[in-house]
Amino acid sequence: MTADAPRSDRPFENWLTPAVALTTGALLLGPALAPGVVVAYDMPWSPTPRLTPFALGIGTPAPRAVPGDAVITMLGMALGAGLAQGLVLLGMLVAASLGAVRLMRLLAPTAGPAIGTVTAVAAIWNPFVVERLAIGQWVVLLGYAVTPWALGAGLRWWSGTGTAAALAGCLAVASLGGANPWVMVGAVAIPAVLGRPRPGAILGILAVLVGTAAVWAVPALTAGADGDAAGVDAFAPRADTPFGTVLSLVSGGGFWNAASWPSARSQPLLAGAALVLALACATAVLRRVFQDRRLLGTLLVPTLIVAVGTVPAARVPWALLAEVPGGGLLRDSQKFLAAWVIVLAVGAGMLAEAVSRSGRTRATAGPLVAALALAPVAVLPTVVWGLEGRLRAVVVPEDLERAVMQLSKAPAGKVGLLPWNQYRRYDWNADRISLTILPRMVNQVVVFDDSLPLVDGRVPGEDPVARAVSEAIAGGTPPVDALLRANVGYLAIERGAGLDTLADEAAAAGMPVIADTPHLLVVEAPRASPLPDPQLTDAQRAGWGLTLGTWFLVGLMGVGRVSQKWLRTGPYSLVRLRS
Repeated sequence: MTADAPRSDRPFENWLTPAVALTTGALLLGPALAPGVVVAYDMPWSPTPRLTPFALGIGTPAPRAVPGDAVITMLGMALGAGLAQGLVLLGMLVAASLGAVRLMRLLAPTAGPAIGTVTAVAAIWNPFVVERLAIGQWVVLLGYAVTPWALGAGLRWWSGTGTAAALAGCLAVASLGGANPWVMVGAVAIPAVLGRPRPGAILGILAVLVGTAAVWAVPALTAGADGDAAGVDAFAPRADTPFGTVLSLVSGGGFWNAASWPSARSQPLLAGAALVLALACATAVLRRVFQDRRLLGTLLVPTLIVAVGTVPAARVPWALLAEVPGGGLLRDSQKFLAAWVIVLAVGAGMLAEAVSRSGRTRATAGPLVAALALAPVAVLPTVVWGLEGRLRAVVVPEDLERAVMQLSKAPAGKVGLLPWNQYRRYDWNADRISLTILPRMVNQVVVFDDSLPLVDGRVPGEDPVARAVSEAIAGGTPPVDALLRANVGYLAIERGAGLDTLADEAAAAGMPVIADTPHLLVVEAPRASPLPDPQLTDAQRAGWGLTLGTWFLVGLMGVGRVSQKWLRTGPYSLVRLRS
């Protein structure tokens, strides 16, 4: 079939690939799409959408959750938290899948809809998506979802058939999730625009980069929030298969958090089959990439970042870079593998195309293409329907929501959160590990332990108040006393969180009770200095203003280009009317 085949020859092209993408994503998420919210590791989704100080970045020197939490909160206000979360998770998977299919067709214009389904499945069902989804890092998956569109926009820009505005749009969409997706897509967009340098385009992309980052970068820089070199080793890629770190990365895995690894990755037979499949896909696509070196140049930066983060000898200079303001964004280098995983998905489609063109009869080629479409599922079978039980929507207890509402309505004051550990095993969440959900629910500034506990140590947090509390506790001060010295107005003690609270509750006895429920005890701290209502600082206002202005301008530019195209090619085209 040729690229200019009549549309009547492709009756399924308009719906087959999206249907496959939706089905594949739904099979992966499974019970995560049920009523309720998924509370998993780094995804403590609030059941009551509220623009809390945490969501806006108030009280945090490095607002890592900004603007992502504010965006999903606004979406939750419109649709409800559970529906909004389901649409975000499924939408990102489908967007990544369709973006990969579009990229594949840019490189292989003659590929038909059946070939596109192979790429569609491979872009969703792979170790990178599974491991980041298991750890709840939806913002990284947002960067992954935008990456194929940015690669495609880069190819079109280099060939002269596209505009830098498309790259700017990709950056703007990625920045909705904050720093991680912004830097992931930026690593693709910058080399792309430099491949066919135009002063206006370069200045435009740089302006969009700065503007979309301002909401979190301006407050972090003015607050002097620096990275920590200890995170470089902690976040270095790890071998999630028996074949070592490099080959684990080649097959799309290698995430540093062992708790997220699917059990199939530890099985030599399945892991070996996944590696062989990845190598076959890479071989199929890299021949095309080396013929058309535009894509190779676009992949250069993310590939180098992954390589440097993997080599032990490079850890010392990499650690120095992590201490530079903003350098901490590079320490988790495995997230930049997103571009490679997309290329593998494109390679799966090209492999299927080669099979279909290999001279075999249609009766033989069809089953082989179908087998290639199912191959990603076959080498990673255990994650179907909720990632081995890691993802499941749950209903947050009503008593917890009532207590949070009472605390939110209380006079302004910092809330000291106990137990002093940011990870929980809530009994209402089947004891799955997650970040504490309270800072995203309470309409007060919450002081909590923001350090990251790891198997081989702890990465210090960035909040100076929380760090002082941690140091006092490490020196033998009881947690309640350490928080009272930090001038908190309230103490919130989470019960049923998998951590002992008896000592904290005993120490808080005698203080005025704000709320006392099976899952949360809130007391008013004595002699706390009154605080004004939480407000954005000047730096935060400037950051929000710059980012909102950038989003508006990029959106306006996108609407203008779509309108212009519609006027040229739409049913009421001016060109047609004149003719």
